Amino acid sequence: MAEVAVSVEEAVAQFREEGYLILPRLYPDALIARAQADYARQMRQRQERGEGIGYPVGIGRFMLSVQLEGALIDPALFAPPFVAALMENLLGPDHILNSVSSVVAAPAAQLQPLHKDHELIYGPERTAAIGPYAITLVVPLVTLDNISGTTRVHPGSHLRPAAECEPVEPMVPLGGALLVDYRLSHRGTPNLGPRLRPILYYVYSRPWFVDERNFHALPALVLPENATPPVARLFRRAATLGIDTW
Repeated sequence: MAEVAVSVEEAVAQFREEGYLILPRLYPDALIARAQADYARQMRQRQERGEGIGYPVGIGRFMLSVQLEGALIDPALFAPPFVAALMENLLGPDHILNSVSSVVAAPAAQLQPLHKDHELIYGPERTAAIGPYAITLVVPLVTLDNISGTTRVHPGSHLRPAAECEPVEPMVPLGGALLVDYRLSHRGTPNLGPRLRPILYYVYSRPWFVDERNFHALPALVLPENATPPVARLFRRAATLGIDTW
Protein backbone atom coordinates (compact mmCIF):
# COMPACT_ATOMS: atom_id res chain seq x y z
CA MET A 1 0.00 0.00 0.00
CA ALA A 2 1.32 3.43 -0.91
CA GLU A 3 1.80 5.98 1.84
CA VAL A 4 3.10 9.50 2.43
CA ALA A 5 5.18 10.17 5.53
CA VAL A 6 4.68 13.94 5.78
CA SER A 7 1.59 16.08 6.22
CA VAL A 8 0.24 18.32 3.47
CA GLU A 9 1.27 21.38 5.50
CA GLU A 10 4.85 20.11 5.90
CA ALA A 11 5.09 19.23 2.22
CA VAL A 12 3.78 22.64 1.13
CA ALA A 13 6.27 24.44 3.37
CA GLN A 14 9.20 22.38 2.09
CA PHE A 15 8.17 22.85 -1.54
CA ARG A 16 7.80 26.61 -1.17
CA GLU A 17 11.29 26.84 0.33
CA GLU A 18 13.22 24.38 -1.83
CA GLY A 19 11.21 24.26 -5.07
CA TYR A 20 11.05 20.49 -5.20
CA LEU A 21 9.69 17.58 -3.19
CA ILE A 22 10.28 13.83 -3.19
CA LEU A 23 7.25 11.63 -2.51
CA PRO A 24 8.93 8.22 -2.15
CA ARG A 25 5.87 5.98 -1.65
CA LEU A 26 3.01 7.59 -3.50
CA TYR A 27 1.66 4.78 -5.70
CA PRO A 28 0.77 1.11 -5.18
CA ASP A 29 2.80 -1.41 -7.16
CA ALA A 30 -0.18 -2.52 -9.25
CA LEU A 31 -0.85 0.99 -10.56
CA ILE A 32 2.79 1.52 -11.57
CA ALA A 33 2.80 -1.89 -13.29
CA ARG A 34 -0.25 -0.81 -15.32
CA ALA A 35 1.39 2.49 -16.24
CA GLN A 36 4.58 0.71 -17.32
CA ALA A 37 2.61 -1.72 -19.49
CA ASP A 38 0.49 1.01 -21.11
CA TYR A 39 3.53 3.17 -21.80
CA ALA A 40 5.53 0.26 -23.22
CA ARG A 41 2.63 -0.62 -25.51
CA GLN A 42 2.48 2.93 -26.83
CA MET A 43 6.22 2.92 -27.50
CA ARG A 44 5.91 -0.37 -29.42
CA GLN A 45 3.09 1.14 -31.48
CA ARG A 46 5.28 4.15 -32.28
CA GLN A 47 7.97 1.81 -33.59
CA GLU A 48 5.45 -0.17 -35.65
CA ARG A 49 4.23 3.06 -37.24
CA GLY A 50 7.81 4.03 -38.07
CA GLU A 51 7.76 7.14 -35.89
CA GLY A 52 10.95 8.61 -34.48
CA ILE A 53 11.94 8.27 -30.86
CA GLY A 54 10.81 11.81 -30.09
CA TYR A 55 11.88 15.44 -29.92
CA PRO A 56 15.51 15.82 -28.72
CA VAL A 57 15.97 17.68 -25.43
CA GLY A 58 19.65 16.92 -24.98
CA ILE A 59 22.15 14.29 -26.12
CA GLY A 60 20.46 10.90 -25.84
CA ARG A 61 17.33 12.43 -24.26
CA PHE A 62 13.96 12.80 -25.98
CA MET A 63 10.51 14.22 -25.23
CA LEU A 64 7.55 12.20 -26.45
CA SER A 65 3.81 12.70 -26.41
CA VAL A 66 1.60 10.08 -24.76
CA GLN A 67 -1.90 8.93 -25.59
CA LEU A 68 -4.33 9.65 -22.78
CA GLU A 69 -5.59 6.16 -22.10
CA GLY A 70 -5.51 3.40 -19.52
CA ALA A 71 -3.42 4.02 -16.43
CA LEU A 72 -1.87 7.16 -17.96
CA ILE A 73 -5.16 9.02 -17.55
CA ASP A 74 -6.20 7.35 -14.30
CA PRO A 75 -6.70 10.05 -11.61
CA ALA A 76 -5.04 7.65 -9.17
CA LEU A 77 -1.81 8.24 -11.11
CA PHE A 78 -1.91 11.95 -11.97
CA ALA A 79 -4.12 13.22 -9.14
CA PRO A 80 -3.89 11.03 -6.04
CA PRO A 81 -5.44 12.74 -2.99
CA PHE A 82 -2.12 13.93 -1.54
CA VAL A 83 -1.02 15.50 -4.83
CA ALA A 84 -4.45 17.07 -5.31
CA ALA A 85 -4.20 18.64 -1.85
CA LEU A 86 -0.73 20.01 -2.61
CA MET A 87 -1.87 21.55 -5.86
CA GLU A 88 -4.86 23.10 -4.15
CA ASN A 89 -2.53 24.78 -1.66
CA LEU A 90 0.21 25.78 -4.09
CA LEU A 91 -1.74 26.71 -7.23
CA GLY A 92 -5.21 27.51 -5.91
CA PRO A 93 -8.60 25.80 -6.21
CA ASP A 94 -8.93 26.52 -9.95
CA HIS A 95 -5.67 24.81 -10.95
CA ILE A 96 -5.62 22.67 -14.09
CA LEU A 97 -3.61 19.85 -15.56
CA ASN A 98 -1.86 21.84 -18.26
CA SER A 99 0.05 19.19 -20.21
CA VAL A 100 1.10 15.54 -20.27
CA SER A 101 4.25 14.19 -21.87
CA SER A 102 7.17 11.89 -21.24
CA VAL A 103 10.95 12.15 -21.38
CA VAL A 104 13.20 9.19 -22.15
CA ALA A 105 16.93 9.14 -21.39
CA ALA A 106 18.61 6.45 -23.49
CA PRO A 107 21.64 4.48 -22.30
CA ALA A 108 24.69 6.75 -22.46
CA ALA A 109 22.51 9.87 -22.36
CA GLN A 110 24.70 12.77 -21.31
CA LEU A 111 24.30 15.48 -18.70
CA GLN A 112 21.64 17.97 -19.74
CA PRO A 113 22.39 21.71 -19.68
CA LEU A 114 21.20 23.53 -16.59
CA HIS A 115 17.84 25.17 -17.29
CA LYS A 116 14.43 26.22 -16.02
CA ASP A 117 11.36 24.77 -17.71
CA HIS A 118 10.09 28.29 -18.30
CA GLU A 119 11.57 31.76 -17.91
CA LEU A 120 10.43 33.89 -14.98
CA ILE A 121 7.33 35.54 -16.41
CA TYR A 122 7.22 38.45 -13.95
CA GLY A 123 10.89 38.89 -13.05
CA PRO A 124 12.52 37.50 -9.88
CA GLU A 125 10.92 39.78 -7.28
CA ARG A 126 7.29 39.61 -8.40
CA THR A 127 7.49 35.92 -9.29
CA ALA A 128 8.72 35.10 -5.80
CA ALA A 129 5.85 37.07 -4.32
CA ILE A 130 3.06 35.33 -6.25
CA GLY A 131 4.46 31.82 -5.86
CA PRO A 132 4.54 28.99 -8.42
CA TYR A 133 2.50 29.23 -11.60
CA ALA A 134 3.28 25.70 -12.81
CA ILE A 135 4.49 22.51 -11.13
CA THR A 136 5.66 19.29 -12.76
CA LEU A 137 4.66 15.95 -11.26
CA VAL A 138 7.40 13.57 -12.39
CA VAL A 139 6.31 9.92 -12.29
CA PRO A 140 9.30 7.62 -13.00
CA LEU A 141 8.60 4.31 -14.73
CA VAL A 142 11.96 2.99 -13.47
CA THR A 143 13.86 3.61 -10.27
CA LEU A 144 15.86 6.85 -10.39
CA ASP A 145 19.27 6.12 -8.88
CA ASN A 146 22.99 6.55 -9.49
CA ILE A 147 22.92 4.09 -12.40
CA SER A 148 19.76 4.99 -14.32
CA GLY A 149 20.20 8.67 -13.46
CA THR A 150 17.79 11.24 -12.13
CA THR A 151 17.04 14.97 -12.27
CA ARG A 152 19.67 17.12 -10.54
CA VAL A 153 17.99 20.09 -8.88
CA HIS A 154 19.30 23.28 -7.28
CA PRO A 155 17.08 23.75 -4.19
CA GLY A 156 16.05 27.37 -3.78
CA SER A 157 16.92 28.38 -7.34
CA HIS A 158 13.28 29.24 -8.01
CA LEU A 159 13.86 32.25 -5.73
CA ARG A 160 17.54 33.12 -6.22
CA PRO A 161 20.38 32.43 -8.69
CA ALA A 162 21.29 28.77 -9.18
CA ALA A 163 24.95 29.58 -8.52
CA GLU A 164 23.99 30.28 -4.91
CA CYS A 165 22.24 26.92 -4.50
CA GLU A 166 24.04 23.64 -3.87
CA PRO A 167 22.74 20.92 -6.24
CA VAL A 168 21.29 17.61 -5.09
CA GLU A 169 20.34 14.48 -7.00
CA PRO A 170 17.02 13.06 -5.72
CA MET A 171 16.84 9.28 -5.71
CA VAL A 172 13.24 8.26 -6.40
CA PRO A 173 12.13 4.63 -5.98
CA LEU A 174 9.63 2.98 -8.29
CA GLY A 175 6.22 3.99 -6.96
CA GLY A 176 7.50 7.38 -5.91
CA ALA A 177 7.25 10.78 -7.56
CA LEU A 178 9.07 14.09 -7.74
CA LEU A 179 7.44 17.53 -7.73
CA VAL A 180 9.42 20.35 -9.39
CA ASP A 181 8.57 24.05 -9.50
CA TYR A 182 8.63 25.27 -13.10
CA ARG A 183 11.00 28.05 -11.99
CA LEU A 184 13.59 25.69 -10.47
CA SER A 185 16.97 25.26 -12.16
CA HIS A 186 17.64 21.59 -12.92
CA ARG A 187 19.18 19.17 -15.40
CA GLY A 188 18.80 15.49 -16.27
CA THR A 189 21.83 13.43 -15.27
CA PRO A 190 23.54 10.77 -17.42
CA ASN A 191 22.01 7.33 -17.83
CA LEU A 192 24.84 4.94 -16.94
CA GLY A 193 22.71 1.80 -17.18
CA PRO A 194 21.77 -0.49 -20.07
CA ARG A 195 18.07 0.39 -20.18
CA LEU A 196 15.92 3.36 -21.12
CA ARG A 197 14.92 5.78 -18.35
CA PRO A 198 11.31 6.83 -19.07
CA ILE A 199 9.48 9.32 -16.88
CA LEU A 200 5.99 10.77 -17.19
CA TYR A 201 5.50 14.54 -16.90
CA TYR A 202 2.17 15.84 -15.62
CA VAL A 203 2.30 19.64 -15.51
CA TYR A 204 -0.16 21.41 -13.24
CA SER A 205 -0.64 25.16 -13.47
CA ARG A 206 -2.75 28.16 -12.65
CA PRO A 207 -5.58 28.43 -15.21
CA TRP A 208 -4.09 31.40 -17.08
CA PHE A 209 -0.66 29.87 -17.76
CA VAL A 210 0.10 28.61 -21.27
CA ASP A 211 3.47 26.98 -21.98
CA GLU A 212 4.34 27.89 -25.56
CA ARG A 213 8.01 27.07 -25.07
CA ASN A 214 8.13 23.31 -24.51
CA PHE A 215 5.34 21.70 -26.52
CA HIS A 216 5.43 23.30 -29.97
CA ALA A 217 7.04 20.20 -31.51
CA LEU A 218 4.72 17.56 -30.03
CA PRO A 219 1.44 16.25 -31.48
CA ALA A 220 -1.77 17.47 -29.89
CA LEU A 221 -3.23 15.72 -26.87
CA VAL A 222 -6.75 14.42 -27.31
CA LEU A 223 -9.02 14.11 -24.27
CA PRO A 224 -11.13 10.92 -24.40
CA GLU A 225 -14.85 11.52 -24.81
CA ASN A 226 -15.63 9.24 -21.86
CA ALA A 227 -13.24 11.00 -19.47
CA THR A 228 -14.35 10.82 -15.85
CA PRO A 229 -15.39 14.06 -14.06
CA PRO A 230 -12.06 14.58 -12.22
CA VAL A 231 -10.19 14.25 -15.51
CA ALA A 232 -12.59 16.51 -17.38
CA ARG A 233 -12.36 19.20 -14.66
CA LEU A 234 -8.57 19.28 -14.69
CA PHE A 235 -8.45 19.27 -18.48
CA ARG A 236 -11.18 21.88 -18.82
CA ARG A 237 -8.84 24.27 -20.68
CA ALA A 238 -9.40 22.13 -23.79
CA ALA A 239 -13.13 22.71 -23.80
CA THR A 240 -12.79 26.36 -22.80
CA LEU A 241 -10.34 27.25 -25.56
CA GLY A 242 -11.67 24.86 -28.17
CA ILE A 243 -8.31 23.12 -28.55
CA ASP A 244 -6.89 19.77 -27.54
CA THR A 245 -3.35 20.70 -26.57
CA TRP A 246 -1.44 23.36 -24.68
